[in-house]
Formats: sequence, structure tokens, C-alpha cells
Amino acid sequence: MCLSRFFQKTALLLIMLMSFQTIVAPLASAALVETATMVSAQEVDASRARLATLLAREDIGAALQGHGVTAEEALLRVNSLTDQEVMKLAQNIDSLPAAADFGVGGLVGALVFIFLVLLFTDLLGLTDVYPFVNK
Repeated sequence: MCLSRFFQKTALLLIMLMSFQTIVAPLASAALVETATMVSAQEVDASRARLATLLAREDIGAALQGHGVTAEEALLRVNSLTDQEVMKLAQNIDSLPAAADFGVGGLVGALVFIFLVLLFTDLLGLTDVYPFVNK
């Protein structure tokens, strides 16, 4: 009888401990995250990184200094922008003329790319641009 009483008390104690544990444990919740939400978050992060890279350039830093703003202050300001403001700023920068960024190296790269595309289409027989290509 003594052993049975011990098991009863032990079972009662275990039941009480398990009850308190479930009361204290927070409930977990899960929700679906839409792909568009994840993509837009990644785009915002990429835009912030791009703006930070632009602010780290020497010529932009010098232009900011000319207006009395340090690059660090500008970076703090970019980091304090909302996601919509960052995306709008990045889109505005993309729409500006980029002739200074294109440069001579970009021109040579573009010409080499065009040459290779035309050479490849000549080799496939789709065009007849270069006379030295045997079809």
C-alpha cells in the first residue's frame, strides 16, 4: 500500500508540473509570408546598400562637402529613410543621366559585347556581317 500511495503522489506532482509548464509556455504562431513581401524587402536592402556605396564614392563625398554635409551625415540620413523613400530615391538615381559612370571603359565593354553578339550570330548563320566567318 505504501508503494501505491507513493505512485499516486508522484503522478499528482507530475500532473501539476506539466499543467504549470503548459500555462507558462507561450503559444507559437506561424503565418505565411508572401513572395512579394520578401522580394520587396530584399529590393529595399539592395537599394540601401547601393545608396551607401554611392555615398562612399570620393566624388560624391566631395560634392556633399561642397554643400556642407559630410558623407557620414548623409549615410545616417539614408539609413533613417522609410522603405518607400529609399525605393523612390533609388529609382530617381536610376533615371538620371549616367554618362559620367559609363566612361571609356564602359564604351569599350559595350563595343566588345556587340562584336561578340554579331560574331556569334554570324557563326550560327543568322546574319552575314563579317566576311571572315565561314558558315
